[in-house]
Amino acid sequence: MARQAGDWQSWVMGRDVAGTSPHRRQIEKGLPMLIAHVRFRVVEEDRQKALDALMANAAAIRAMKGCLAFVPFLDPTDRQGLGVLHEWQSGEDFAAYAASPAFVETASILRPLMTAAPVSRRFDARLIETVN
Repeated sequence: MARQAGDWQSWVMGRDVAGTSPHRRQIEKGLPMLIAHVRFRVVEEDRQKALDALMANAAAIRAMKGCLAFVPFLDPTDRQGLGVLHEWQSGEDFAAYAASPAFVETASILRPLMTAAPVSRRFDARLIETVN
């Protein structure tokens, strides 16, 4: 889906241009959140199939309680690499996502495509500032 100039922040923050996710709350300075960086590799010919699998449930994931951002991407530095940037209001919200049908469905497609185990780094974070 092509995005227009100015839509980047809406896309990253898990919103479509028409509005905000019903579960999205304002991120306030100092409030804790969970950030996860997930990276994995597939054979180069399967990258688009893997990205399509991630995007198939993106809208449902972005609408989940506590989801602040769900951003799948192709790694521009690795022809076999993909990743997902996650921002969640809490570890509990992230755990609910990881137990969700959308996660299970996506994982059932991605796991057989992976050439090695995924690496998921999870961070407790606090917002310092938002710069527009």
